[in-house]
Amino acid sequence: MVFDDTSNGGFDNDSDDEGGTKKKKSGAALDASDPYVATVLVKEGRNMSSNLYYLDQTKLENGGEGLTFEHRAQLETDYVIASSEETDLSERLQKLTKEATQLLSEPTNEELDKQLEATEQSLTDLNDMLNHYRALKVNESTRKKILKGIEYYASIWRSRKRICHDFLINMEEVTDGAVRMKKCLSGDGQIELDGDEAILKAAVAYRKRKQQSSDKNVAKRIKPSENKNEQIDADEKIIGVQLDRGGIVRRVYIDDPNFA
Repeated sequence: MVFDDTSNGGFDNDSDDEGGTKKKKSGAALDASDPYVATVLVKEGRNMSSNLYYLDQTKLENGGEGLTFEHRAQLETDYVIASSEETDLSERLQKLTKEATQLLSEPTNEELDKQLEATEQSLTDLNDMLNHYRALKVNESTRKKILKGIEYYASIWRSRKRICHDFLINMEEVTDGAVRMKKCLSGDGQIELDGDEAILKAAVAYRKRKQQSSDKNVAKRIKPSENKNEQIDADEKIIGVQLDRGGIVRRVYIDDPNFA
């Protein structure tokens, strides 16, 4: 909006004596190309505080009533479309953020390649072990024969051990404790015996000395079977066997605290 200062709002400075109404000038000095020229008009009073400013509403779009019906409808349509696009973009942003968070929590391709390599190696080892154990299953009859032989010799062992204990108990009674069964079995008594405990302690001590002096072990001295499918790797930690209280043969390892 433009104030018309040069023409005093389109009126002459001269006014009549009665009403003081100013006459409108021709406006030849105004820019006729500006559609909004002389939109704001002024009617001067006796002083500055009594001046009257007013607008020429006829020059405004839609007569000063704001947007037309078509423009308002178009604005509402654009608003609905923009709101819908904003909702779609917000949903896409949430989805992309969720996918990005998931991808960041997953291992990278390099890490996956290492895991795949380790898994393939583990699978190869498992297949080798499976083939080995399948070969052992074929020798079921041999396994049963070995177990039967173990049980046979274990029964003889139990019988002889019982005879030896009975003898030592009788000797302890007749000597009024001069001969002690526990000392004899441990190798510190008056009667020298190759008891299970003494033999196992000696085996542990021998194994430890041998490990300190040489890298050789019992497993290297075991002659492997000619048939590779029947070959079983020996456990280097086993030093012998022992009859437990139930008369069952059990393995004794080098780290057994009872024989350390």
